Amino acid sequence: KIVDIDLVGEAVEALGEDIDRRLLSIVYDYEGNLWFVTGGFRVYPDRDPAGFIGYISREYMQNAGQNSDLPLEEHIFFYPLAPGEGAENGIAANEDGAVILTNLACYMLAAEDGVKVAWSTPYESNGANDAQEGSGYTGGGLAWGSGTSPTLTDDLVIFTDNLDPINLLALSSETGEILAQIPVLDQLGEGVPVSVENSILVYS
Repeated sequence: KIVDIDLVGEAVEALGEDIDRRLLSIVYDYEGNLWFVTGGFRVYPDRDPAGFIGYISREYMQNAGQNSDLPLEEHIFFYPLAPGEGAENGIAANEDGAVILTNLACYMLAAEDGVKVAWSTPYESNGANDAQEGSGYTGGGLAWGSGTSPTLTDDLVIFTDNLDPINLLALSSETGEILAQIPVLDQLGEGVPVSVENSILVYS
């Protein structure tokens, strides 16, 4: 182990006590900044406190553990989410920035001495798509929103929503515009609960 970084302690100092403190996922962007997000399973918008997004600068991460005197508070940045909003999956990065999918929206983020939201695209969800009593099925999805981590191509951000039927969404990586939307797993019949829990596999 090289260094301990108290993300939650720094977040409380910056954002206050009423935040979701469950660190869920981290990813480096193409510039070497370390992004993070809080959340968990089934982040209900009407129940959980607000999550947050943030990053630690490349400069700080490169000097971590080298007896550096760089003050963390000058190299860590936060962006508060809406009340009840948080991530439920992994996060990703491409040349456009860091992509974080919450239970309510998909974000493209850039590090510019603070968190810059390049775009934010909301999407709809039915919740966890739990099986109905008496249907003969049990269980439901692990996520209230999309069950997928975002899949990235050179110019697309791809994930599923959690509607009925579930849709595959392809967004422009540059603008966040929804370029394609198509139902998936919609041939299973009425009353069959469907929830996607894996990232999208892209080929050809």
